[in-house]
Amino acid sequence: MNFETIPSKKSFFIDLSWQYITCTASGIAAFFQSHQIKHN
Repeated sequence: MNFETIPSKKSFFIDLSWQYITCTASGIAAFFQSHQIKHN
């Protein structure tokens, strides 16, 4: 088992999940903003 590859894989998955979370958060924010505008 090569321990040198573990940090790079870990950071890769963290970057991937961080991008997913950021995209999802911005999507949810836009979704709520559009609904608030419709209600007002």
